[in-house]
Amino acid sequence: MTRHIKAPASHRGPHPLGQHLMGIGQMWQSGLNAAAAARVGMFPWHPGFKDEGDALASLLARFPADQMAKALVSEVEARIAGFQAGVDAYRRSGHFRPKDQRPVVWRKGRAKLLGPMAAKKDARVILVVPSLINQWHVLDLDPGNGLISRLESQGHAPYVLDWGLPGTQEAKWDCGDYVTHVLEPALDWLTQHSGAQVGVMGQCLGGVLALGLGQIARPKITGIALLATPWDFSLMRPTMVTTSLMAQGAGLHRAIFDGDGLLPADLVATLLAVADGGLIEAKYRRFTDLDPEGDAARAFVLIEDWAQTAIPLARRVGAQVFRDWPGGAGPAQNCFQVRGEVIKPQSIELPVIMVQSERDRLTPPAGARLLAEQLPNVSILAPDGGHLGMAIGREAGEIAEALGHFFLDHAPVSPYRGLQKRPERAVKKKGAGRV
Repeated sequence: MTRHIKAPASHRGPHPLGQHLMGIGQMWQSGLNAAAAARVGMFPWHPGFKDEGDALASLLARFPADQMAKALVSEVEARIAGFQAGVDAYRRSGHFRPKDQRPVVWRKGRAKLLGPMAAKKDARVILVVPSLINQWHVLDLDPGNGLISRLESQGHAPYVLDWGLPGTQEAKWDCGDYVTHVLEPALDWLTQHSGAQVGVMGQCLGGVLALGLGQIARPKITGIALLATPWDFSLMRPTMVTTSLMAQGAGLHRAIFDGDGLLPADLVATLLAVADGGLIEAKYRRFTDLDPEGDAARAFVLIEDWAQTAIPLARRVGAQVFRDWPGGAGPAQNCFQVRGEVIKPQSIELPVIMVQSERDRLTPPAGARLLAEQLPNVSILAPDGGHLGMAIGREAGEIAEALGHFFLDHAPVSPYRGLQKRPERAVKKKGAGRV
Protein backbone atom coordinates (compact mmCIF):
# COMPACT_ATOMS: atom_id res chain seq x y z
CA MET A 1 0.00 0.00 0.00
CA THR A 2 1.42 3.36 -1.03
CA ARG A 3 1.73 6.26 1.41
CA HIS A 4 1.30 8.99 -1.17
CA ILE A 5 -0.34 12.20 -0.02
CA LYS A 6 -2.34 13.97 -2.70
CA ALA A 7 -1.39 17.60 -3.16
CA PRO A 8 -2.23 20.16 -5.83
CA ALA A 9 1.35 21.41 -6.14
CA SER A 10 4.25 19.54 -7.70
CA HIS A 11 7.80 19.39 -6.47
CA ARG A 12 9.61 22.46 -7.77
CA GLY A 13 13.23 21.76 -6.97
CA PRO A 14 16.10 21.68 -7.19
CA HIS A 15 16.16 25.44 -6.74
CA PRO A 16 17.89 27.53 -8.04
CA LEU A 17 18.35 25.12 -10.95
CA GLY A 18 20.44 27.56 -12.98
CA GLN A 19 22.97 27.96 -10.18
CA HIS A 20 23.16 24.21 -9.69
CA LEU A 21 23.74 23.68 -13.42
CA MET A 22 26.50 26.29 -13.44
CA GLY A 23 28.22 24.61 -10.49
CA ILE A 24 27.92 21.17 -12.09
CA GLY A 25 29.23 22.48 -15.43
CA GLN A 26 32.22 24.13 -13.78
CA MET A 27 32.98 20.95 -11.88
CA TRP A 28 32.91 18.82 -15.02
CA GLN A 29 34.98 21.30 -17.03
CA SER A 30 37.52 21.44 -14.22
CA GLY A 31 37.65 17.66 -14.29
CA LEU A 32 38.38 17.60 -18.02
CA ASN A 33 41.13 20.19 -17.65
CA ALA A 34 42.61 18.45 -14.61
CA ALA A 35 42.70 15.09 -16.40
CA ALA A 36 44.58 16.59 -19.33
CA ALA A 37 47.12 18.21 -17.00
CA ALA A 38 47.50 15.07 -14.87
CA ARG A 39 48.16 12.96 -17.97
CA VAL A 40 51.36 14.88 -18.68
CA GLY A 41 52.39 15.24 -15.03
CA MET A 42 51.53 18.94 -14.73
CA PHE A 43 48.66 18.81 -12.25
CA PRO A 44 49.59 20.52 -8.92
CA TRP A 45 48.70 17.70 -6.53
CA HIS A 46 48.44 18.33 -2.83
CA PRO A 47 51.56 16.83 -1.19
CA GLY A 48 49.39 14.31 0.62
CA PHE A 49 48.13 12.91 -2.72
CA LYS A 50 51.35 13.08 -4.74
CA ASP A 51 51.92 9.31 -4.85
CA GLU A 52 48.35 8.65 -5.98
CA GLY A 53 48.67 11.47 -8.52
CA ASP A 54 51.86 10.03 -10.00
CA ALA A 55 50.20 6.61 -10.29
CA LEU A 56 47.18 8.16 -12.03
CA ALA A 57 49.44 10.08 -14.45
CA SER A 58 51.19 6.84 -15.42
CA LEU A 59 47.84 5.15 -16.02
CA LEU A 60 46.45 8.01 -18.13
CA ALA A 61 49.63 8.20 -20.21
CA ARG A 62 48.93 4.70 -21.56
CA PHE A 63 46.01 6.02 -23.61
CA PRO A 64 46.11 8.45 -26.57
CA ALA A 65 45.01 11.95 -25.61
CA ASP A 66 42.09 11.98 -28.03
CA GLN A 67 40.82 8.61 -26.75
CA MET A 68 40.95 9.81 -23.15
CA ALA A 69 39.17 13.07 -24.00
CA LYS A 70 36.45 11.19 -25.88
CA ALA A 71 35.88 8.83 -22.95
CA LEU A 72 35.65 11.73 -20.49
CA VAL A 73 33.18 13.65 -22.65
CA SER A 74 31.07 10.50 -23.00
CA GLU A 75 31.03 10.13 -19.20
CA VAL A 76 30.00 13.76 -18.76
CA GLU A 77 27.14 13.32 -21.25
CA ALA A 78 25.96 10.22 -19.38
CA ARG A 79 25.99 12.12 -16.10
CA ILE A 80 24.03 15.00 -17.62
CA ALA A 81 21.38 12.53 -18.79
CA GLY A 82 21.35 10.81 -15.39
CA PHE A 83 20.95 14.12 -13.55
CA GLN A 84 18.07 15.17 -15.80
CA ALA A 85 16.38 11.80 -15.30
CA GLY A 86 16.73 12.21 -11.54
CA VAL A 87 15.20 15.69 -11.59
CA ASP A 88 12.30 14.45 -13.74
CA ALA A 89 11.70 11.50 -11.40
CA TYR A 90 11.73 13.78 -8.35
CA ARG A 91 9.25 16.20 -9.88
CA ARG A 92 6.90 13.36 -10.78
CA SER A 93 7.03 11.78 -7.33
CA GLY A 94 3.79 11.31 -5.46
CA HIS A 95 5.37 11.69 -2.02
CA PHE A 96 4.35 14.84 -0.12
CA ARG A 97 4.57 15.95 3.48
CA PRO A 98 1.08 16.33 4.99
CA LYS A 99 0.12 19.75 6.26
CA ASP A 100 1.25 20.36 9.81
CA GLN A 101 -1.42 20.66 12.50
CA ARG A 102 0.62 21.78 15.51
CA PRO A 103 -1.16 24.43 17.59
CA VAL A 104 0.26 27.95 17.94
CA VAL A 105 0.61 28.65 21.67
CA TRP A 106 2.68 31.86 21.74
CA ARG A 107 3.77 34.67 19.42
CA LYS A 108 6.43 37.34 19.38
CA GLY A 109 6.61 39.51 16.27
CA ARG A 110 6.78 37.16 13.29
CA ALA A 111 7.86 34.17 15.39
CA LYS A 112 5.45 31.52 16.64
CA LEU A 113 5.85 28.78 19.21
CA LEU A 114 4.19 25.55 18.09
CA GLY A 115 2.99 23.25 20.84
CA PRO A 116 2.97 19.44 20.91
CA MET A 117 0.10 17.50 19.42
CA ALA A 118 -0.50 16.03 22.88
CA ALA A 119 1.43 16.03 26.14
CA LYS A 120 1.23 14.06 29.36
CA LYS A 121 1.21 15.78 32.72
CA ASP A 122 4.70 14.60 33.60
CA ALA A 123 6.20 15.35 30.17
CA ARG A 124 9.60 17.04 29.96
CA VAL A 125 9.28 20.37 28.13
CA ILE A 126 11.80 20.97 25.34
CA LEU A 127 12.28 24.26 23.50
CA VAL A 128 13.28 23.36 19.92
CA VAL A 129 15.38 25.94 18.06
CA PRO A 130 15.63 25.38 14.28
CA SER A 131 18.04 27.10 11.93
CA LEU A 132 17.15 30.60 10.73
CA ILE A 133 17.87 29.70 7.10
CA ASN A 134 15.30 27.01 6.25
CA GLN A 135 11.92 26.14 7.71
CA TRP A 136 11.63 24.20 10.95
CA HIS A 137 9.89 21.08 9.71
CA VAL A 138 13.12 19.25 8.84
CA LEU A 139 12.94 18.24 12.51
CA ASP A 140 9.62 16.51 11.87
CA LEU A 141 10.02 15.74 8.20
CA ASP A 142 7.60 12.82 8.15
CA PRO A 143 5.02 13.59 10.88
CA GLY A 144 4.62 10.60 13.14
CA ASN A 145 8.03 9.33 12.07
CA GLY A 146 10.20 12.44 12.42
CA LEU A 147 12.47 13.49 15.27
CA ILE A 148 9.96 15.69 17.08
CA SER A 149 7.17 13.12 16.72
CA ARG A 150 9.45 10.45 18.13
CA LEU A 151 10.28 12.62 21.14
CA GLU A 152 6.55 13.08 21.73
CA SER A 153 5.98 9.34 21.56
CA GLN A 154 8.55 8.97 24.37
CA GLY A 155 6.45 11.26 26.56
CA HIS A 156 8.28 14.55 26.00
CA ALA A 157 6.60 17.86 25.16
CA PRO A 158 8.59 19.60 22.39
CA TYR A 159 7.70 23.24 21.63
CA VAL A 160 9.07 24.30 18.25
CA LEU A 161 9.97 27.82 17.22
CA ASP A 162 8.71 28.75 13.78
CA TRP A 163 10.73 31.89 12.98
CA GLY A 164 8.33 33.00 10.27
CA LEU A 165 9.21 35.48 7.53
CA PRO A 166 11.21 38.39 8.99
CA GLY A 167 9.40 41.72 9.08
CA THR A 168 10.47 45.34 9.51
CA GLN A 169 11.63 44.78 13.09
CA GLU A 170 13.51 41.53 12.40
CA ALA A 171 15.23 43.13 9.39
CA LYS A 172 17.45 45.05 11.84
CA TRP A 173 18.59 42.00 13.82
CA ASP A 174 21.69 39.86 13.90
CA CYS A 175 21.91 36.35 15.38
CA GLY A 176 22.37 37.67 18.91
CA ASP A 177 19.23 39.79 18.59
CA TYR A 178 17.19 36.69 17.77
CA VAL A 179 18.33 35.20 21.08
CA THR A 180 17.44 38.36 23.00
CA HIS A 181 14.13 39.21 21.33
CA VAL A 182 12.66 35.77 20.59
CA LEU A 183 14.45 32.88 22.29
CA GLU A 184 14.72 34.35 25.76
CA PRO A 185 11.07 35.52 25.88
CA ALA A 186 9.94 32.11 24.58
CA LEU A 187 11.98 30.40 27.29
CA ASP A 188 10.50 32.73 29.92
CA TRP A 189 7.00 31.91 28.75
CA LEU A 190 7.63 28.17 28.82
CA THR A 191 9.20 28.17 32.28
CA GLN A 192 6.44 30.38 33.69
CA HIS A 193 3.59 28.31 32.34
CA SER A 194 5.14 24.89 32.89
CA GLY A 195 6.37 25.80 36.33
CA ALA A 196 9.74 24.20 35.67
CA GLN A 197 13.04 24.42 33.88
CA VAL A 198 13.03 23.23 30.27
CA GLY A 199 15.43 21.45 27.95
CA VAL A 200 16.69 23.19 24.80
CA MET A 201 17.47 21.55 21.46
CA GLY A 202 19.12 23.48 18.62
CA GLN A 203 19.61 22.36 15.02
CA CYS A 204 22.43 23.70 12.79
CA LEU A 205 22.55 27.50 13.21
CA GLY A 206 19.82 27.08 15.83
CA GLY A 207 22.40 25.25 17.93
CA VAL A 208 24.60 28.34 17.95
CA LEU A 209 21.62 30.38 19.16
CA ALA A 210 20.84 27.70 21.77
CA LEU A 211 24.35 28.02 23.18
CA GLY A 212 23.87 31.77 23.42
CA LEU A 213 20.64 31.18 25.31
CA GLY A 214 22.36 28.63 27.55
CA GLN A 215 24.93 31.19 28.66
CA ILE A 216 22.55 34.07 29.43
CA ALA A 217 19.65 32.02 30.86
CA ARG A 218 21.36 29.06 32.50
CA PRO A 219 19.11 28.74 35.62
CA LYS A 220 16.02 28.13 33.45
CA ILE A 221 17.53 25.29 31.40
CA THR A 222 18.11 21.62 32.28
CA GLY A 223 20.38 20.75 29.37
CA ILE A 224 21.10 21.49 25.71
CA ALA A 225 21.09 19.16 22.70
CA LEU A 226 23.05 20.33 19.65
CA LEU A 227 22.24 18.76 16.27
CA ALA A 228 24.86 19.25 13.52
CA THR A 229 25.84 22.59 15.01
CA PRO A 230 28.70 24.59 13.47
CA TRP A 231 30.94 26.62 15.78
CA ASP A 232 34.17 27.35 13.94
CA PHE A 233 32.71 28.56 10.64
CA SER A 234 36.18 29.11 9.20
CA LEU A 235 36.46 25.31 8.89
CA MET A 236 33.34 25.02 6.76
CA ARG A 237 33.53 23.67 3.23
CA PRO A 238 35.99 25.62 1.04
CA THR A 239 33.23 26.57 -1.37
CA MET A 240 31.51 28.52 1.41
CA VAL A 241 34.67 30.47 2.21
CA THR A 242 35.40 30.93 -1.50
CA THR A 243 31.93 32.42 -1.93
CA SER A 244 32.74 34.94 0.78
CA LEU A 245 36.10 35.90 -0.71
CA MET A 246 34.72 36.19 -4.23
CA ALA A 247 31.98 38.54 -3.06
CA GLN A 248 34.50 40.72 -1.25
CA GLY A 249 36.94 40.72 -4.17
CA ALA A 250 34.19 41.83 -6.51
CA GLY A 251 33.23 44.65 -4.18
CA LEU A 252 29.72 43.26 -3.83
CA HIS A 253 29.74 42.40 -0.14
CA ARG A 254 28.68 45.85 1.02
CA ALA A 255 25.75 46.02 -1.37
CA ILE A 256 24.65 42.49 -0.49
CA PHE A 257 25.18 42.32 3.25
CA ASP A 258 25.65 45.70 4.90
CA GLY A 259 22.88 47.67 6.61
CA ASP A 260 19.31 46.83 7.52
CA GLY A 261 16.83 45.05 5.31
CA LEU A 262 16.45 41.51 4.00
CA LEU A 263 18.36 39.16 1.74
CA PRO A 264 15.78 37.76 -0.71
CA ALA A 265 15.03 34.05 -0.44
CA ASP A 266 16.37 33.47 -3.98
CA LEU A 267 19.72 35.00 -3.01
CA VAL A 268 19.88 32.84 0.13
CA ALA A 269 19.11 29.77 -1.99
CA THR A 270 21.86 30.78 -4.44
CA LEU A 271 24.44 31.09 -1.64
CA LEU A 272 23.44 27.66 -0.36
CA ALA A 273 23.66 26.23 -3.89
CA VAL A 274 27.23 27.54 -4.23
CA ALA A 275 28.07 25.93 -0.89
CA ASP A 276 26.79 22.62 -2.27
CA GLY A 277 29.78 22.54 -4.61
CA GLY A 278 28.02 20.67 -7.43
CA LEU A 279 27.45 17.53 -5.36
CA ILE A 280 23.73 17.66 -6.08
CA GLU A 281 24.38 16.02 -9.45
CA ALA A 282 25.44 12.67 -7.99
CA LYS A 283 22.58 12.76 -5.49
CA TYR A 284 19.93 13.08 -8.19
CA ARG A 285 21.55 10.42 -10.36
CA ARG A 286 21.42 7.98 -7.44
CA PHE A 287 17.74 8.79 -6.91
CA THR A 288 16.85 7.07 -10.21
CA ASP A 289 18.15 3.79 -8.75
CA LEU A 290 15.69 3.84 -5.85
CA ASP A 291 12.32 2.12 -5.69
CA PRO A 292 9.97 5.09 -6.25
CA GLU A 293 7.52 3.63 -3.72
CA GLY A 294 10.14 2.80 -1.10
CA ASP A 295 11.15 4.50 2.11
CA ALA A 296 14.47 5.75 0.72
CA ALA A 297 12.74 7.51 -2.18
CA ARG A 298 10.20 9.06 0.17
CA ALA A 299 12.98 10.32 2.43
CA PHE A 300 14.82 11.81 -0.56
CA VAL A 301 11.73 13.66 -1.79
CA LEU A 302 10.78 15.03 1.63
CA ILE A 303 14.31 16.26 2.28
CA GLU A 304 14.56 17.87 -1.17
CA ASP A 305 11.17 19.56 -0.72
CA TRP A 306 12.38 20.97 2.58
CA ALA A 307 15.65 22.11 0.96
CA GLN A 308 13.62 24.40 -1.30
CA THR A 309 12.27 26.32 1.70
CA ALA A 310 15.01 28.94 2.07
CA ILE A 311 13.45 32.09 3.52
CA PRO A 312 14.56 35.74 3.46
CA LEU A 313 17.25 36.58 5.99
CA ALA A 314 18.02 39.78 7.83
CA ARG A 315 21.08 41.28 6.15
CA ARG A 316 23.00 41.31 9.42
CA VAL A 317 22.34 37.59 9.89
CA GLY A 318 23.38 36.90 6.30
CA ALA A 319 26.58 38.90 6.78
CA GLN A 320 27.45 36.82 9.83
CA VAL A 321 26.62 33.41 8.38
CA PHE A 322 27.88 33.82 4.80
CA ARG A 323 30.68 36.37 5.13
CA ASP A 324 32.06 37.29 8.54
CA TRP A 325 31.92 33.97 10.37
CA PRO A 326 33.38 31.85 7.52
CA GLY A 327 35.99 34.58 7.08
CA GLY A 328 37.40 33.97 10.55
CA ALA A 329 35.34 36.33 12.70
CA GLY A 330 32.81 33.87 14.11
CA PRO A 331 31.74 32.24 17.37
CA ALA A 332 34.98 30.27 17.71
CA GLN A 333 36.90 33.55 17.51
CA ASN A 334 34.80 35.17 20.29
CA CYS A 335 32.77 37.19 17.78
CA PHE A 336 29.26 36.00 18.71
CA GLN A 337 27.63 38.22 21.30
CA VAL A 338 24.25 38.31 23.00
CA ARG A 339 23.34 41.52 24.85
CA GLY A 340 26.97 42.60 24.52
CA GLU A 341 28.23 39.42 26.20
CA VAL A 342 30.66 37.22 24.28
CA ILE A 343 29.36 33.65 24.15
CA LYS A 344 32.05 31.27 25.35
CA PRO A 345 31.48 27.50 25.55
CA GLN A 346 33.72 27.33 28.64
CA SER A 347 31.10 29.38 30.49
CA ILE A 348 28.22 27.03 29.67
CA GLU A 349 28.26 24.50 32.51
CA LEU A 350 24.95 22.92 31.56
CA PRO A 351 24.87 19.28 30.41
CA VAL A 352 25.23 19.21 26.62
CA ILE A 353 24.82 16.38 24.12
CA MET A 354 26.22 16.90 20.63
CA VAL A 355 24.90 14.93 17.64
CA GLN A 356 27.60 15.25 15.01
CA SER A 357 28.29 12.93 12.09
CA GLU A 358 31.83 12.41 10.82
CA ARG A 359 30.29 12.41 7.32
CA ASP A 360 28.67 15.84 7.65
CA ARG A 361 29.76 17.86 4.59
CA LEU A 362 28.23 21.13 5.79
CA THR A 363 29.18 21.19 9.47
CA PRO A 364 32.83 20.13 9.78
CA PRO A 365 33.39 17.42 12.41
CA ALA A 366 36.69 19.11 13.28
CA GLY A 367 34.78 22.20 14.38
CA ALA A 368 32.45 20.09 16.49
CA ARG A 369 35.41 18.47 18.20
CA LEU A 370 36.87 21.89 19.01
CA LEU A 371 33.53 22.92 20.51
CA ALA A 372 33.29 19.71 22.54
CA GLU A 373 36.75 20.31 24.00
CA GLN A 374 35.61 23.66 25.36
CA LEU A 375 32.27 22.60 26.84
CA PRO A 376 32.67 21.57 30.51
CA ASN A 377 29.94 18.90 30.55
CA VAL A 378 29.46 17.30 27.15
CA SER A 379 28.74 13.93 25.57
CA ILE A 380 28.89 13.18 21.84
CA LEU A 381 26.70 11.00 19.64
CA ALA A 382 28.26 10.28 16.23
CA PRO A 383 25.69 8.79 13.81
CA ASP A 384 26.67 7.47 10.39
CA GLY A 385 24.37 9.78 8.42
CA GLY A 386 25.24 13.21 7.07
CA HIS A 387 24.04 16.69 8.01
CA LEU A 388 20.38 15.64 8.01
CA GLY A 389 20.84 12.15 9.40
CA MET A 390 18.56 13.01 12.32
CA ALA A 391 15.69 13.91 10.00
CA ILE A 392 14.26 10.63 8.85
CA GLY A 393 14.85 6.89 8.73
CA ARG A 394 16.47 4.35 11.02
CA GLU A 395 19.04 6.68 12.53
CA ALA A 396 16.38 9.26 13.32
CA GLY A 397 14.82 6.76 15.69
CA GLU A 398 18.13 5.96 17.37
CA ILE A 399 18.98 9.66 17.74
CA ALA A 400 15.54 10.45 19.15
CA GLU A 401 15.94 7.66 21.70
CA ALA A 402 19.33 8.99 22.80
CA LEU A 403 17.99 12.55 23.05
CA GLY A 404 14.96 11.32 24.98
CA HIS A 405 17.19 9.64 27.55
CA PHE A 406 19.34 12.77 27.79
CA PHE A 407 16.37 14.98 28.67
CA LEU A 408 15.04 12.37 31.09
CA ASP A 409 18.40 12.12 32.84
CA HIS A 410 18.50 15.88 33.29
CA ALA A 411 15.08 16.43 34.79
CA PRO A 412 13.63 19.87 35.60
CA VAL A 413 13.37 21.17 39.12
CA SER A 414 9.55 21.11 39.05
CA PRO A 415 7.19 18.80 37.15
CA TYR A 416 5.50 19.85 33.92
CA ARG A 417 1.99 21.13 34.68
CA GLY A 418 0.61 21.39 31.18
CA LEU A 419 -0.23 24.48 29.12
CA GLN A 420 -3.83 25.51 28.63
CA LYS A 421 -4.51 26.66 25.08
CA ARG A 422 -7.11 29.25 24.19
CA PRO A 423 -8.67 29.54 20.72
CA GLU A 424 -6.30 30.60 17.93
CA ARG A 425 -7.77 34.12 17.80
CA ALA A 426 -6.37 34.78 21.27
CA VAL A 427 -2.79 34.52 20.04
CA LYS A 428 -3.03 36.74 16.99
CA LYS A 429 -2.20 39.89 18.91
CA LYS A 430 1.25 41.44 18.57
CA GLY A 431 3.96 40.55 21.03
CA ALA A 432 4.14 37.73 23.50
CA GLY A 433 0.77 36.46 24.58
CA ARG A 434 -0.51 34.01 27.13
CA VAL A 435 -2.68 31.34 25.61
